[in-house]
Amino acid sequence: MDSTTQELRHRTKDDSPITSQDDNITNTESKNPQQPWLVWAEGGFHENPSAMGSYLAQLGLSLLWDPIFFKMNAAKVGLFVCLAQIAAMFNCYRMFGKVNRTAGDLVKLCMVWCGLLTLVNLYFVV
Repeated sequence: MDSTTQELRHRTKDDSPITSQDDNITNTESKNPQQPWLVWAEGGFHENPSAMGSYLAQLGLSLLWDPIFFKMNAAKVGLFVCLAQIAAMFNCYRMFGKVNRTAGDLVKLCMVWCGLLTLVNLYFVV
């Protein structure tokens, strides 16, 4: 047996390319709870309580979009919810970035995801 065959036989499930891709998707989605924790850990919510309101607004809008778009089939209303969510995320980005730069950068990832949802939503409106 050559070394390549032995390497493939000893490869674990975590080393497979599909699992790595799935982990990347999961990691991108799991960064959202880390943002407020990073801000909270540095006392950002005590210094600027409006940051918590902004975070709760974007969280509420993200939870609201799913039933509006999928269950009620209201694509136009869903588009407005997505646009409001992007505005709330941008506000979070500004506030979180002042407290912890990493938290602000993690909000950017969520803004990209929300932008993609907005484009998909816009497709169904037009």
